[in-house]
Amino acid sequence: MSSATFQMASVSNATVISETKLGSADFPVNVNSASSYVTRFSKITAAKTADSPTRGFHAVDGEILRFTLKAEPEGAIRIKKMTFKVTAGDAGRDGADNDALERWADLNGDFADDDKVSDLTFMNGTERTLIGEDAGTNIRYSIVRNGAKDATPQGLDSASGDYALIEYEFSDGNEYAIGAGGIRTFSFGLDTAQFAVGSYTCAVDLMTGQDFLWTDIPDGYYTPLTGSAVAGLPVSTSISVQ
Repeated sequence: MSSATFQMASVSNATVISETKLGSADFPVNVNSASSYVTRFSKITAAKTADSPTRGFHAVDGEILRFTLKAEPEGAIRIKKMTFKVTAGDAGRDGADNDALERWADLNGDFADDDKVSDLTFMNGTERTLIGEDAGTNIRYSIVRNGAKDATPQGLDSASGDYALIEYEFSDGNEYAIGAGGIRTFSFGLDTAQFAVGSYTCAVDLMTGQDFLWTDIPDGYYTPLTGSAVAGLPVSTSISVQ
C-alpha cells in the first residue's frame, strides 16, 4: 500500500492539490448549513370535496363536511387523531338547554363517551361505513370558552363565541390506515336536530397542528407527526342549518 500523501487532481487542467491545502486560501472549504428537506415514507393531502354540502336541515345525522384524505404512492399512512372544531351559530342564547352546544353536552355529559353528537363515516366502495366508538376508538366532546377547554360541559350555559371540539382518537395499533396511493372520502355529520328553531350557520374545521396526529411509519412504535405536515389542512366549511 502506498504511503504517499493524499492529493486531489483537477480533471480539467491537471492541477494537483495536496490535502494540506484544504481550508487554505488555495482551496477554501465552505461550511455547509443544515438542509430544510425532510424525508418521509409517505405524506397526506387533505381536501374538501366539490360536493360538500352548502346547507343542511334539522336532522339527527345532518351532513356538514365531506372531505378526502390521500396517501402518496410511496407508502401507507396511519391516522392517530382527527379533531373537528364546530362553531354553532345559535350559541349564546339566553337560558340553559336551548342551543346546540348545550344540548350536545347533555346527550353525553362526559369526555370519554361522546358518540351521540357526531357521525364520521367513510366510503367503502358504494357502502358508507361508520367510524363509531369502540375499544379502539374514543370520541370526545368538549366546549371551548376564551381558550379554555371544558371536557365535561354538561349543564353549561353557552356564551357567544363558544365552540365545540369533537375528537376522534384511535388507540395504538388501531390507527385508521390508508394504503399507499389510496384516497378515502369522509363525511362528517352532526345531530343538527339540537339546533334552536330557526336558521343558523354551522362552521366546521378539520383542524391542523396537534389536533391532527398521524404517522408514515408502516408499523410498530412511532412519534406522531402533526397536521402541520399535512397538505390542505385545515379543511373548512360553513353551511346554513334551516
